[in-house]
Amino acid sequence: MNICMVIDSIGVGGAERVALTLADTFLNNGHTIVFVTIDNIKQIDIDKRISLFSLSFENKFNKYAFNRKKMNLLLNDIQEKNGAFDFILVHLYKASRVMQYYDRVPCFHIIHSTQSKSALKEKRGFKRWLSKRKIQHVYNNLDLVCVSKGVQTDLLDNMHVKPKSISVIYNPFNINKIINKSIQKYDLPFIGKYIVFVGRLVKEKRVDYLIKAFSKSSISHKLLILGDGGEREKLINLAKELRVDKDVFFLGTVSNPYKYIKNAEFLVLCSHHEGFGNVLVEALVLQTPVISTNCPSGPAEILEHYTLDALVKDNFDNDALANKIRQWSTEARPVNSECMELFSDINIAQQYIQLYKNSTCNKF
Repeated sequence: MNICMVIDSIGVGGAERVALTLADTFLNNGHTIVFVTIDNIKQIDIDKRISLFSLSFENKFNKYAFNRKKMNLLLNDIQEKNGAFDFILVHLYKASRVMQYYDRVPCFHIIHSTQSKSALKEKRGFKRWLSKRKIQHVYNNLDLVCVSKGVQTDLLDNMHVKPKSISVIYNPFNINKIINKSIQKYDLPFIGKYIVFVGRLVKEKRVDYLIKAFSKSSISHKLLILGDGGEREKLINLAKELRVDKDVFFLGTVSNPYKYIKNAEFLVLCSHHEGFGNVLVEALVLQTPVISTNCPSGPAEILEHYTLDALVKDNFDNDALANKIRQWSTEARPVNSECMELFSDINIAQQYIQLYKNSTCNKF
């Protein structure tokens, strides 16, 4: 099959990782992949077998109408030279807004986040109403794929989107690649056992909550924090204020987090909200126990295949997380990594192929 991916850019975010994992899997199963970015941004290398194009979004008057016409011309040109697409997977809001009226090829728009949390955030009054209306305007009457059941429920019940069709397909994981990367050598700035956090250092990840709970837990382990972001300095200062700065280590963004996850006693996800919670699956694939806030959306669905006892039900209660950290430091539940085959890239890619085959859109 000839498959096209349309995405805002090729950056380092979770949606981009999902798109690239899917692309690699499709390629390895004999399909052809074309990537079209909305903005001409490429922060990471991609497989040389992928044909890459960019719309180079222009901020002109009536910009979306202008760029939709530009995208139609670009997609037509690509297909004239490389053959017609069987279907298109559209990732992220900006890409969906550009592609919302494109109907020459079956298009599936993938929703990667809990929209009432990520898009509306702390907006109130008219601004909140307007943001909600924009989301409805873009996603109404489209064929949607949500990365978790929670994302789907949020979109229908909280955002009141009325799609043409809606499905749930979890994020894909290249299990062999994760395992192979996890056995590489690694160095630590300390000796001894540790627990690990992996993610962006931004408000919604609530690393402040983790540091406070870690301080209260009084366990002998170190806390290793992998990732970077605008909250880094605040978090470093918080660790100093709580007098745990000698036990909390900020390693920044690393190219291979899996070797650190593999050797951790357990991993903690402490987000205010998630679309899915990729790092939980990655840890469980490596047989590393996990703890997670019971946030919308994704973690509870993942942990059904591990243990729901890993959920901290009293979200953002420092004592509740501290107690769970203390409990897991001595009696973390063992992991059966075979349960994670549900999320394998091959299985997920096949679900997209089957969605296309089953779709009423497949009447072109």
